[in-house]
Amino acid sequence: MMSIINHYFILITLFLKYAFGETLLNVFAYSEYENNQAYTPFIQGFNEYSNKNNLNITLKLNLLTKKNSTISYNDFGSLIEVLLKKKTQKYDLYLYDNLYTPVYGQYLLDVKNLLPQEHINMFNPKLLNQTCYYNDELVGLPLTLTYSVFYSNQKLLNKYNKPVPKTWDEVIETGQYILEKEKQQNNTDLIIYNGLFDESQNGFSSIYEFIYSCRDSVNSSFPELTSETAVNALKKMKELKEKIASDDIFSLGEDYFVSKFYDGKAIFLKYWIFYKDLLDMSDYKMSILPGLVKGISGSVVAGFNFGIGRNIKKENINGAIEALRYLSSKEGQREFVRIGQIISGIEEFYDDEELCVDIDCDLMKILQPIPRPSSVKKNFEEYSGKYMKYIYNYLYGNDKPEDVLQRVDDLTKIYYISLSTKDSSVGLIIFIINLTLSILFLLSLFILYIKKYEPYFEFLSKPFWLILIIGIIMLLNTGTTKIGKVTNLSCHLYPTLLSFGFTFSIIPIFYKLIISFHDKNKVILWIEQRKYSFFSFFVIIDIILLSIFMIIPYEIQTVSRENEKNYEKCNMNNTFGILYVDFILFYKFFIIFLMLLLIFMEWSIDEIKYDLRFTVGCLYVDTLTIIFLLILHYISIKNYIYYSLIRVSIIILLSIMNYILLFIIRLLFPYFIKADENILEGKIFMNDTNMSSNCIQSIKSEETHKTNITNRSSSVLTKMVSYHYKRTSEAPDPFSEMPSYKSEKETIRTSLSSNKL
Repeated sequence: MMSIINHYFILITLFLKYAFGETLLNVFAYSEYENNQAYTPFIQGFNEYSNKNNLNITLKLNLLTKKNSTISYNDFGSLIEVLLKKKTQKYDLYLYDNLYTPVYGQYLLDVKNLLPQEHINMFNPKLLNQTCYYNDELVGLPLTLTYSVFYSNQKLLNKYNKPVPKTWDEVIETGQYILEKEKQQNNTDLIIYNGLFDESQNGFSSIYEFIYSCRDSVNSSFPELTSETAVNALKKMKELKEKIASDDIFSLGEDYFVSKFYDGKAIFLKYWIFYKDLLDMSDYKMSILPGLVKGISGSVVAGFNFGIGRNIKKENINGAIEALRYLSSKEGQREFVRIGQIISGIEEFYDDEELCVDIDCDLMKILQPIPRPSSVKKNFEEYSGKYMKYIYNYLYGNDKPEDVLQRVDDLTKIYYISLSTKDSSVGLIIFIINLTLSILFLLSLFILYIKKYEPYFEFLSKPFWLILIIGIIMLLNTGTTKIGKVTNLSCHLYPTLLSFGFTFSIIPIFYKLIISFHDKNKVILWIEQRKYSFFSFFVIIDIILLSIFMIIPYEIQTVSRENEKNYEKCNMNNTFGILYVDFILFYKFFIIFLMLLLIFMEWSIDEIKYDLRFTVGCLYVDTLTIIFLLILHYISIKNYIYYSLIRVSIIILLSIMNYILLFIIRLLFPYFIKADENILEGKIFMNDTNMSSNCIQSIKSEETHKTNITNRSSSVLTKMVSYHYKRTSEAPDPFSEMPSYKSEKETIRTSLSSNKL
């Protein structure tokens, strides 16, 4: 059926457009009640204006109500978002709650440069900034507004000669006085104040504007939620409930307001600006909401904006702009303002003496509006629900005001470790540790210039030791990228420092392994003569790889958990980016693999024997650390401090282990050599009596072993094993690798003698 209707509608549109040159624009809107809305007369007014001026533009209102649909008000908000996301061209203009401007803004047309500037200037710039702008784009104009106000029973106030309260304390004092007097006259159904702190958006607005009404001065912004001002506001809110109302009265919604408004059984009420004709027939008079002190008030501003879909057909844009211009103009709104059908955002109306005969211009001028903070969270309904839940835990429960306000603040606050100790001292501690270790690592380079230690550091040249230490410091300071707010830059710096740190700390050793290889070919000799070119080659590769990597954007994901503090983390959701990171990791692991292969083949070389063993330990530590950090990325951690601290601690530990295994442990070489000598001496003395009888047999056995190896020399694996047992990097005699305790003992003793402290 809907398909038939749609085809029929398209045919009518085409007929009007091509037969008469008519532009038919579809307007999408929602109202709970079909007859109680201002959209229809607005649309009719424009169509009459269009016909009168031969504009050939017709607006068609597509109005969803409770009568013709099953969706709720919140469902309608989601429906508009779905339609806009789909880039549908079915609707051209949208009437939407200004609460959703941050949600719809990206899908609506920027009209800032499509409307005359003098037209835009008719509206209060603060109002437009609060309700109509999205990322500096004007995505709509206010069609109608509403404000929360304070209703006073003038009949009762006049009866007891009491003025309209200007502060919350005056509300308590006046309310209690009148209630007591009325009770003496058997008026027991009277209430003092309804509060309107229910579970709907009305409740959120009541909380929000109440805190705003307790700010320090008229020009002060909304108080910090964890400030003393906000705490005092909640205390005053609870004082009102306990002294002039009850849990039941405060928690009732708009139906309760309507009933009390009609029966007059309330001294004070709080609600939105009500219908003018009904207000004129009641005992109530509107005023601004009271504040903590005189002159300070607060009023949530709500309303509906008129916006144009960004995906509108090009041929319909001019017609839509004209419709938007007229419906938001003085001409288009004046009559509706006069009869009280809308509240306009055009300021000049409230200085018009003729209009002010029919509307309360004085009230409109002194309102102190504040918009709902709809931009703080993408899902504002969820946010406002938790906001009310926490505040009500104090208002209707026993939680402390400081605690509930902290929980509310945590809904939007992004926590991160920093040098400030306000939330945590972890960031400062990490910074001090990294700075101290960095200085210590650099100062330790002076050991290279102490003569008695020079033999222990012959494995690398002094410039290469400097490069290696700089690499370790780079690895160490990778953790500092976790200090401060998460940005796209910090997301890229983390793997960048890891990559450069790896290159600087490992490539000098890679160079040494290559030039220490048993068989010297042309490539090895060329590398040996150009060590800085060799190192620079890997640095240039890193620069190229990481320069491309920096272009790929990270997605900064907010991690939110119930009753936990929000924090942000870096996510690479770009498919190309993920593959690129995998490629870089493969490249680094391939270097580690080549180094381990060389170490295996050079394992028995006496002059670098200990260097190789500690290098293996370092490579294993590096490999396991990278794997663990990768796994950690996919583990959900609730606490923001633990999330950063675990990663930073691992990196600090990695840096310290690299520093110990590659550098500082060399100071202990004499002890390792001495231990080896003792072991060898024990073996020699234990076998001394058997040496003569077994020597010939041993030599024969080794000769047989060598013969077998030679016969299998064509095998790569066998050749690698052969290299593994070679104790010198020089080209050996085929039988020179035969074990000899005497020669090994002499070698160690010579090494020990030359390296004694």
